[in-house]
Amino acid sequence: MAQLRMINEPGLVEQVQSSLYEAGMISLTEVRDCISNPRIRDFYVRDLDVSGLPLAGISALSEISMLADNWQKTYAISLDDWRDRQSSLQLVESFHFRDPDISIVQVWYCDPLEIRSHELAWLLALAVSFTDCELRRCERTCGAINEILERHGFALEDSWF
Repeated sequence: MAQLRMINEPGLVEQVQSSLYEAGMISLTEVRDCISNPRIRDFYVRDLDVSGLPLAGISALSEISMLADNWQKTYAISLDDWRDRQSSLQLVESFHFRDPDISIVQVWYCDPLEIRSHELAWLLALAVSFTDCELRRCERTCGAINEILERHGFALEDSWF
C-alpha cells in the first residue's frame, strides 16, 4: 500500500498528475487514496473573527461553483493558529440550523493560506478534505468538485453520486 502524502509537500501536485494520468481524466478517487485529508477536526464557533481565514468545505466550493452554501460559513485554520486562538473562542455544541452567527472551523494539519496560493493544490485540498461519508451523502458536493476540477483533468467517478 502506498504511503499517504501531505497536500503541502513540495511538488506533490505535479507528481500526482504524472503518476496517475493515463488517458483522459485523473480519478479523484485515486487522488483521495494517496493524499491525506488536511482536515483534522471541525468545531462550531459563535461570533468568530474570520479575518484572514480562507473559506473551506461547502463554503469554498460555493464561491467557485454553482453549489449553494449553508447558513454557517466554513473556514480553514492551521493547527498552530487554532491553538493560538482556541482559548478566546466561544465553542458551541448545539445551535439552530439557521443561526448565521455560528461558523464551522476546520482545523488543518497545514497552513491553508499557503496551499490557497497554489490554485490546483488548493482545489485538490478542498476535494480531499471531504470525507467519504460527506461525498456519498450529497451528490451536489460531488458535482461541484467535478465542476471545479474538470478543467485541470480530474474527476470523481459516477459511483460517488
